[in-house]
Amino acid sequence: MKTVDVLKTNTDASEPPDLVEALLDLYNARKAAEEDGDVIPEEHALQKAERVLRAMYKAAPRPYSVYPMSDGDIAIDAQTPQGTKVIVMCDPNGSARCLVHIDGEFSQRSYDDPSIIPDRFIMDALERTQIVPTSYLNE
Repeated sequence: MKTVDVLKTNTDASEPPDLVEALLDLYNARKAAEEDGDVIPEEHALQKAERVLRAMYKAAPRPYSVYPMSDGDIAIDAQTPQGTKVIVMCDPNGSARCLVHIDGEFSQRSYDDPSIIPDRFIMDALERTQIVPTSYLNE
């Protein structure tokens, strides 16, 4: 299987360290899944996850954890030290879902077309976790 080398093809020295670190996590997702015996994320899922990660970083620059899920999904995790979570999961079928856990409340939204991410739902969740102001929306 071909590996997407996001660091060699899609980053440069001017990119913020937090973004480069998240892209490195994304690049290593296939290897991590293979080592753990999980479903290996497909190339197109990695490419969609990269686009979503870049859009989320542009809207809300901060550290993101990126990791493979056992089912082949790629998770983009904006967890805060307080334990609130905003996780976008890109699946092998090209769709995505966002899981939000804030102050004991859980909500989620599914996206057939992840190109609309980040939308109002995600931006509101990030704002509630005091991660980002509402100055950017991809609507």
